[in-house]
Amino acid sequence: MKARDEYLLHMKSHPFYEMFLAEVKKARPPIPEYDHDADNTDKWKSLSAQRRGYDLCCIIFGIKLE
Repeated sequence: MKARDEYLLHMKSHPFYEMFLAEVKKARPPIPEYDHDADNTDKWKSLSAQRRGYDLCCIIFGIKLE
């Protein structure tokens, strides 16, 4: 077993893990709908990049979002 897998197994066996998981899932950055009237393009791009990074971290930690 890889060290990473052992670490993740250790994390998942901790009593706090379920609360941690719920907090992580709530913190997923929202991506607002594009608003052509207010031109929120920069905010939309920034939050989209944050979400991609967040999703990558969840993949690395084995957290299923859906």
